[in-house]
Amino acid sequence: MQDDLSRRVEREEDKGLRTLAQVQVWLTRVVQDWNQKDEDQKACDIHNVLKRKKFVLLLDDIWAKVNLAEIGVPYPSKENGCKLIFTTRSLEVYGRMELMLRWQLSVCPLVI
Repeated sequence: MQDDLSRRVEREEDKGLRTLAQVQVWLTRVVQDWNQKDEDQKACDIHNVLKRKKFVLLLDDIWAKVNLAEIGVPYPSKENGCKLIFTTRSLEVYGRMELMLRWQLSVCPLVI
């Protein structure tokens, strides 16, 4: 997402948008556009950016099962080289995430 935003800023700079005030106005419009999108549109935008990239996603201290497809995150796999790290203090959440991810990933519980 940030890389996409950086490219958009560079394109705008090429069009002559050079002052800090002009960049701030432009960024405000981008944020307003994002805020007007519904969750499905945002998930689609996130998916379109991440599907072309290798990424590591860290979800810290989650308390409910996270549906990656629902939020636009491609499922990590060996083929796409992406990684998912999550922490939780809930054994129930751990069990649900492990079942969801077991067929693609190795899940390693860390018990302290």
